[in-house]
Amino acid sequence: MAKLETARPGGFGRWTKGLLIASLALNLLIVGIIAGGVLNRHWRGSHAMGHDVGFGPFTEALSQDDRAAIRKAFLTTASGHRAMRQEIRQDMADLVAILRADPLDAAAAGSILEMQNQRIVDRLGLGRRLLLDRISAMSPEARAEFADRVEQALDRPWRDRRRPQ
Repeated sequence: MAKLETARPGGFGRWTKGLLIASLALNLLIVGIIAGGVLNRHWRGSHAMGHDVGFGPFTEALSQDDRAAIRKAFLTTASGHRAMRQEIRQDMADLVAILRADPLDAAAAGSILEMQNQRIVDRLGLGRRLLLDRISAMSPEARAEFADRVEQALDRPWRDRRRPQ
């Protein structure tokens, strides 16, 4: 007699659960790295740097005045900065509750992670636009000097890049 396959109603397959859990772990890792970087900079006494838009060697190559101008433009353009932080706190509280629940509601966890991801993408897009606006406003000479500083930042070993020059 042929075996009939029965579908589990509303259930997730083993691979789907595994992928969702892996996605959750990866997203939590990313959030932890970002939060750790901000807190680390704050604890080291460089609080102003914690608000920089993080574009690696590009941010590093900007002058302090350029960084300050981009940071100011970011904070004035990014509406609802405090509201966003509160939303993130609430998301994390909701996620912790989901993680403690049995069974895991992977769809709800995925939804929260997707909202967090979209917020990050939106903020990075704004930062990218502000960086490009600032670079576009530079004179050819200032852009050449900026390009030199980007090259220098790229030539330094990764572990030394975060140290002030």
